[in-house]
Amino acid sequence: QPGSLQLAVLDTSGRLLQSTTVALPAGVEAPVVDGLSHSFLIRGTPTDGGGFQVEWQSTFLAPRGALILDEASAPRVRTGAFTFDSVTGVNVNTAPPAGPLVGPGIEVPGSQGLPVAGRQYFSVDRNNRLASAPGVGSAADTYEWTLFDSNGSRLGSFSNRVEYAPFYVSDGLVVLEGRPGAWREGDQMVEKPLSLRAVSLSNGVELWSFAVRDTDYRGPFPP
Repeated sequence: QPGSLQLAVLDTSGRLLQSTTVALPAGVEAPVVDGLSHSFLIRGTPTDGGGFQVEWQSTFLAPRGALILDEASAPRVRTGAFTFDSVTGVNVNTAPPAGPLVGPGIEVPGSQGLPVAGRQYFSVDRNNRLASAPGVGSAADTYEWTLFDSNGSRLGSFSNRVEYAPFYVSDGLVVLEGRPGAWREGDQMVEKPLSLRAVSLSNGVELWSFAVRDTDYRGPFPP
């Protein structure tokens, strides 16, 4: 709803544990999709008590048809933070972040990479790494995902249809974004929506998958 931020916490089985609605300051909105003039970033960090420290940043830039260097052209940035109890759902405002929020680093620099095959990526919390290598033979249209912890110890592997998707590791599972698409399996076409997936690192089996709202336009464009 306008002027508020809605959060939900799921366990690794996909079960809803808690949800909360946070009132945002006047003039601040948290849209699902960023636009030409507005963006909203959010970052959640687990706390020792089982809750989360959540920081957000709203940036608004007045849409202009030309480069006009005046006060109205400067981005208007609002920030805030709160703690969220994942048991009770209670949230309490705290001091806003000291600096601007930036998107997470994704690709692992070569100087920090592990000596394994495949391009390497960080998990969203940067605590784990993915080595993604193209499949071979009958699996040539897939990628082999191999997960490692921060010490370089192998956690497990499985096949995926994309080289990379945002992911994190918890309790022997890798929870990742399942990209939408359609492909042939045997004599049938399979179509999958955008989803949130959980895959076991012990055997590579998908344990659950939930379709989520897809905000990307995938239709035709004018010539």
